[in-house]
Order: sequence, then structure tokens, then C-alpha cells
Amino acid sequence: MGAARARRIGTATRLATRLRERGILREDDEIDEFFVAHRIQKLAYIASMLGARLDYTFRFLECGAHSGDLALDLHSHRHGRGGDDPFGERPETLDALVDIVRERRDTRWLQMATFAVRGLREGETRDEFVDRMLDGRLGYTRRAAVDAFERVRSRAGDLGAGS
Repeated sequence: MGAARARRIGTATRLATRLRERGILREDDEIDEFFVAHRIQKLAYIASMLGARLDYTFRFLECGAHSGDLALDLHSHRHGRGGDDPFGERPETLDALVDIVRERRDTRWLQMATFAVRGLREGETRDEFVDRMLDGRLGYTRRAAVDAFERVRSRAGDLGAGS
């Protein structure tokens, strides 16, 4: 494993540490466990769109944002060396992420929040977003879709990251 990959893995591990420190992840969450890693995928995408420094490319699947490289790095987290604090240059992005996902540990809600981030970046209105979420096969509710969109819109707008 090269030094650059070890550093990127270290950064992913530091992301998980910061999420634990702020109560987004539980102390006993193992980042290489499938469902925890799935949640971290969503959190990492939202964080990166808010301005956190993460070196991952995300694709959208039916279940929201996903990065193959991040999946590998989370699985290999014991091999990470060093790494950067992804919120180091813009600590306000961690506060915004916490505000968006506060009391929202449900993976399906996080999936929808990644769609809300993408929709806002593409100029989608709240009504367009809600209609799109209700047209999908994942069974989202109108109330949850509005909640996800408004939470993301509010904090992304505060950071100038929503456009």
C-alpha cells in the first residue's frame, strides 16, 4: 500500500473519529461493519458537499451517494497512517453536518439527505425534490422528504454550499 492511500485511509478514520466525538456515530460502531460503513458513506458525501476535505468521488445508487474508494478505505481502516482532519480548514462544516443529521440515525433518512444535497446543487426546488422522492421505489414519506430538504437547505445555505 502506498503512502498516499495510507494517508487517505487515515483521513477516513479521522472522519469516523470526529463523527463519534460529536455523537453522530456511537462509540461501539465499527467502521468496517456494513451498516455503519453505509451510514458513513452518506455522512461523508454530505460533509464533502458542505466543504469538508475528503478525496472521494461519489456516484448515486438507488440508496443514495456511494464511493467505492471510501468503502475500501473503511474496510482497510487499520492500515491508515496519518491523514488529515477533514474538517480542519472549515470546522463550521462539522457543526452544519451535526445540525443536519441531529437525531437522524435512520439510514433511509440519510439516503434521502444525500439526494437533497444533490438536488439543491442542481437547482431543484423543495416541491420538485419531494415529488421525486415520492415517485421512487424506496417508500419515503412526504414529511421525511420535506424534513431532509429543509435541514440540508438551511445549513448548506448558511455555508454557501447549496449552490
